[in-house]
Formats: sequence, C-alpha cells, structure tokens
Amino acid sequence: MFMSQTGARVSEAIALRWSEVDLMNRIALLLKTKTSANSMRFLTDQLISRLYELGRDAPTDARVSAIGTGTPSTNA
Repeated sequence: MFMSQTGARVSEAIALRWSEVDLMNRIALLLKTKTSANSMRFLTDQLISRLYELGRDAPTDARVSAIGTGTPSTNA
C-alpha cells in the first residue's frame, strides 16, 4: 500500500524507518533515493491510519517494513 500511494520504490519502502515518518504532518522522508537525494512523500488518510496502527509501540530506529513480522529490524 505504501509504495502504490507514495510512488516509492521497493528499496525506499524497505529502508524506511519510523524516525523518518511524521504522522502528524502526514509525510514520510525517503533518504538517499535512487537519485541520491532525499524525497518527501505525502501520506493519504488510509496510509496514516494503517501506519498509526502498525507503529504504536515501534522503536524509532525500527524499519517500518519489519513491523508485523514479529521482530522489528534495527539493522542498517
């Protein structure tokens, strides 16, 4: 859902960490994209709701894509 609603690439979605998601301002910051630049993506209502549920107790250094898999990844 994240990739289809933000236009993010697979590698960008997998690398996204909770510290780069701002639910209050409805944005996600993709770091070092394919073009070597950071890119801000706006989050839809549907995405905000889903991310809020997934990230309630997640550590900020955890990858967003790892939430719900049982063991959040904090590896680089």
